[in-house]
Amino acid sequence: MLNIVICDDNKTYLQAAVSVIQNYFDQRKENVHIFKFTNEHEMKT
Repeated sequence: MLNIVICDDNKTYLQAAVSVIQNYFDQRKENVHIFKFTNEHEMKT
């Protein structure tokens, strides 16, 4: 399993990035866990 962290303060862009990455790995039948954050303070905890 691959872990991916995405941080973007724009929730629309954040969700778009998550969708693109999830679709990519779904097509390849690979497991991926995407951690998403809207700021660096959330990401550090």
